[in-house]
Amino acid sequence: MTSSDLIEIISGKLTRGQLPREWPAGNRGGWGLGQPCAACDATIDAEHLQLEARFPAGETRAFHVRCFVQWWDLVGANGWARRGT
Repeated sequence: MTSSDLIEIISGKLTRGQLPREWPAGNRGGWGLGQPCAACDATIDAEHLQLEARFPAGETRAFHVRCFVQWWDLVGANGWARRGT
C-alpha cells in the first residue's frame, strides 16, 4: 500500500468517525497478535510490530506502527487532537 493510499484510508475513517480524533491516554508496543489494524484493516501478524493505543473512554485500538504514525500526523495536522487524561 502506498503512503497516499494509506492517507486516503485514514482520512476517510477520521471523517466518518471510525477512528478517534484525540490523542491516546497511553500506548504500548509489541509484536502483532493477529488483530486487524484500526487504520488499514490488514492483520497485524506476529512478525510485525504493533502499537496498542488506549483512549480516554477506555477503548483500545491496535495499529501497525506505520499506520499509527500516519494517523497521529493527520489528527495533529487537522487540529482535532486533544490530550487524553
